[in-house]
Amino acid sequence: MLKDKKLHFIFDVDGCLTPKFQVIQEQLHSIMMKLSSRHPVSIVTGSEISNSISQIGEKLVNNLYMSFNCLGNAIYQNRRLIKQNFWYPEQSLIDLL
Repeated sequence: MLKDKKLHFIFDVDGCLTPKFQVIQEQLHSIMMKLSSRHPVSIVTGSEISNSISQIGEKLVNNLYMSFNCLGNAIYQNRRLIKQNFWYPEQSLIDLL
């Protein structure tokens, strides 16, 4: 890999950084803080930003480059919502489900 290339690390929360719906372990939190101080680090999760804060901690969330919440439908940068998609299923899909 070329040294001048910037690395960007993207992690899933549930099942990767934490057990499903659980809190990150202190040792991994420390590693992620160090990594995010040297490289852009982002997370991807199906949960709301409030759940991300509960699981990985406010300090790490504040250190993220981006946070892709709600399956990527809510995108945060510097804890500010920068993009949000809304999708409403058609009635036929609701009826089917």
